[in-house]
Amino acid sequence: MSRSFADRTLPRPLLIGAGLLVAVAVAAAGFSSLTGLGRTTADSTVADVAVAETVAFTVHDHADGRLAFRDARDGRVLHVVDRNAEGFLRAVMHGLGQDRLAQGAGPDTPFRLTRWGDGRLWLTDTATGNRVALEAFGRDNAGAFARLFDTPSERTTP
Repeated sequence: MSRSFADRTLPRPLLIGAGLLVAVAVAAAGFSSLTGLGRTTADSTVADVAVAETVAFTVHDHADGRLAFRDARDGRVLHVVDRNAEGFLRAVMHGLGQDRLAQGAGPDTPFRLTRWGDGRLWLTDTATGNRVALEAFGRDNAGAFARLFDTPSERTTP
């Protein structure tokens, strides 16, 4: 006589283990909610940290695929990204640019890069209000944007 799937029962230890796992997960979430332990939010600690520096910049596409990052105040070239180079920087700027297009904002409104006193970097699109906490993507990726703070004595206009 064969048993149907509906007639089979799960082993009792498996059910007890699954129940304990759910109970521990709910208890951990409740503990974190009550105490704040393990909770991170970008905005929760900003009030306690001063801005170390900011730079406002615009991004210009060139026909050859390069991107030129220019200081929004004086048009000085801050950084040039060659075609197929610096993928993270290009991807972030592409994503923000696509959102600008969708919202009808133009390319002339500057972006703002902020370095906080604790070293965190935030990129803000002043046209849309979008904000990216760059350190969330790792030190190397955030460092691609940190170069915009560097100001070599000679710059060439691409």
